[in-house]
Amino acid sequence: MRKNLECTFDLGLLRRPIFAVALFVTGSLSAATPSQIWGPYFNHDEASSYTDPYRGIHRSGSDLESLIISEIERATTSLDIAVQELRLPQVARAIVRKHQAGVRVRLVFENDYNFSIADLDLGRVGPGGDHATKRIQEYVRFVDMNVDGHLSDYEISQRDAMGILKGARVPMIDDTADGSKGSPLMHHKFVVVDGSRLLVTSANFTMSDVHGDFSSPVSRGNANALLIFNDPTIVAQYHKEFDFLWGSSPGSGPRFGVHKPYRGAVRSEIAKGGTLTVQFSPTSKRLGFDASTSGLIDRSLQRAQKSVDMALFVFSEQRFSDTLQMLTKKFPLQVRVLVEPTFAFQWFSETLDMLGLSLRSPTCVRDPNNSPWSRPVRSVGTPQLEDGDFLHHKFAVIDGKTTVFGSQNWSNAANDSNDENLLVIEDEMVSQKFAIEFSRLYRDARLGAPQRLIREIKRRESMCPSADQDQSGQP
Repeated sequence: MRKNLECTFDLGLLRRPIFAVALFVTGSLSAATPSQIWGPYFNHDEASSYTDPYRGIHRSGSDLESLIISEIERATTSLDIAVQELRLPQVARAIVRKHQAGVRVRLVFENDYNFSIADLDLGRVGPGGDHATKRIQEYVRFVDMNVDGHLSDYEISQRDAMGILKGARVPMIDDTADGSKGSPLMHHKFVVVDGSRLLVTSANFTMSDVHGDFSSPVSRGNANALLIFNDPTIVAQYHKEFDFLWGSSPGSGPRFGVHKPYRGAVRSEIAKGGTLTVQFSPTSKRLGFDASTSGLIDRSLQRAQKSVDMALFVFSEQRFSDTLQMLTKKFPLQVRVLVEPTFAFQWFSETLDMLGLSLRSPTCVRDPNNSPWSRPVRSVGTPQLEDGDFLHHKFAVIDGKTTVFGSQNWSNAANDSNDENLLVIEDEMVSQKFAIEFSRLYRDARLGAPQRLIREIKRRESMCPSADQDQSGQP
């Protein structure tokens, strides 16, 4: 789902640092280098609060935009940002300041979002119910500061983030730079500062992903998380990934999607026996599931013995459901899953398997790989968020000590087609913070199969032919 802030950085938000030494997956040990992880931070964190600088709303949560700006302001030599969408003008102005100060700035976007107000034919943006139209309408309302229905040059100069960047001639490309029509989705959300510091988040740099829908006072933003690292091994891998996108790798132009070489998992050791592991998508299907980023997720799940808590935007990878079902038969494993309501009970969602149910697609397709659990669980459902807000998280906490986190949704498309990143963090302090966020969401979640789902299953069974059709169109 593609939905759509000047604050000082609050040092009190910093969590206890984690000291580490770097270790590549090949096993060669580098020189010991002090390393830290800051965070995680959550824009719905009940222990923090801030004032939304655009709507003036004082609300609970960490100010993710302030954290992003703080990292940008650290840059002295280089600033590399890969993000699906950027609509926050204060972030744009911070980037421009660095560009004008002589810092080498490079920006990579998803081509669908590489536009400014000047690129739109606003006369054609009338009433409409489709998501793209609503998104543009919301953005126009955000830019229209005095709410008079007319966008002045001043308003555009203050609020149109992409216009601010393009007006300052900040170097930028999108996923059409490789000569294609664009990869299925350039879905990264990361910042590399001076090649030595890294910000990774599940949030796009937009109002709706950070603060909330501008035109809705009750909205508090899609639920997202953010982490900051300066582990040299992990930062180097993200920097290398950015170079693939930008085309600064030796003998190569920009490369997106499956046109990049295979990048396997790379690991870095941290204090107290913990590790950081990173891998990037997509992975060519010819290399097989185990070699992919989803394979890394699956191996992490397979190590679970006590508990798995998952907060996901999309959950449609069959292998994950099969792994969890196997583990629940082997251990007294507590599995709790929350999925964004938009996708939780779609025919392709693995929440149905966990509930012991099967739903045909609207065109009567039945997925032959579905495997409804023989012992269904009721600890599966959807969170209750404010109207307009989405569960945009992509994390899991395993046995209270391992966290899976990144831009990657738990779907086939994310693994096989999109530009994505994934981290597996084995550290109890980080996992405890994610566990608190999960508990907050789970506290008043709607669990089990809603009656509307049961009715829809019956309706589709009655309207569809008795002979099953082949699977098609699953994300």
